[in-house]
Amino acid sequence: MHWRTQHALTHHGPRVLALLSLGIVAVLFSLGPSKTVPGYAEVAPVRVASLEPGRLTRVTVNPGDIVAGGDVIGLLDDSPIQGRIRVLQAELNRHGAMIEGGERTARATLRDAEAARKDTASRIRATRSSLAIASAQAAELEAQVARGLATRVELAEPQARVANLKGELERLTTRLEYEGGSLADAQAGVSREGDEPAPAVLEQARALGVAEEELALLEQRLADLTLRAPLAARVGAVNYRPGEVLPAQSVLAELFPLVTTTVVACLPEHIGIATQVGDGVALFPADGGERRSGIIVDVVGLVSEAPERCKQRPNETGWVRPVRIEVDDGNLVPGQRFDVTFLGTSPAADQSQVAHEGAP
Repeated sequence: MHWRTQHALTHHGPRVLALLSLGIVAVLFSLGPSKTVPGYAEVAPVRVASLEPGRLTRVTVNPGDIVAGGDVIGLLDDSPIQGRIRVLQAELNRHGAMIEGGERTARATLRDAEAARKDTASRIRATRSSLAIASAQAAELEAQVARGLATRVELAEPQARVANLKGELERLTTRLEYEGGSLADAQAGVSREGDEPAPAVLEQARALGVAEEELALLEQRLADLTLRAPLAARVGAVNYRPGEVLPAQSVLAELFPLVTTTVVACLPEHIGIATQVGDGVALFPADGGERRSGIIVDVVGLVSEAPERCKQRPNETGWVRPVRIEVDDGNLVPGQRFDVTFLGTSPAADQSQVAHEGAP
């Protein structure tokens, strides 16, 4: 190396390097912090629990098994509920028979009331006819007595007959009024308004409705005794064995979904990136897959220690603010790692930066 060049590097090199470093720092400061942070597909366990307490009769899965949505995880003893269901079914049959018998009785009462009223009305007509004839005969005989053609002794019998017929007519008229009220009551006993039961069997119909509602509730509780997987997942843990009593709301098994649609981005505490719900993001799989898009659905207010999946190096420490992202066209493998770039409220404006930062 020429001595002049060596002399220039010796005396002026440190100054040049210092100026270059300051320039690079100024450029980075003007550009602001990087908008790309690590993230991972959320691994949230699904806990299968029972709303009903009971004794486990069967557990159909083991840790590590793959289950599909709707597959049976475990069965609880259903004999107590089955016994109550049989009792209610017998109650339903009894109430149904009583309602049917009550309706038949009400219809028979109505027929009897109608027949009795018709009979009384017919007897009233016959009595009135007989009274008219007897009154005419008594009047004729009374005229004969007045002319001296008959004695008053002969008139006593027709007059007594007229009096008896008047009394009978009054009795039958009163009876007809009473039977009219009985007929109205009988008609009211079988009359219906819409879907309402007949008043004659209203009490039994209400008891039947209560039994039906209780039976429907028991059938729902019976279905809840079969614990099923809500989605396709891998069994992570089984906490109870057959024969043990599973308390209400206790977790029988923990499942880890096979796919997810949520990514958790780990936003370091010292990076001042403004994020809010609704902002767009771009996700670049760490394994080199194609770019995915998503929208921020939750920004956790409190910072927490960075989880292992967000650490760039083992035993790295740091505090992050979790940001949850709903990914378009999900089907992500739980635990899959991403480089997450925040696009802000106008993704199109940041498209060039995304392409630059996402390039290999």
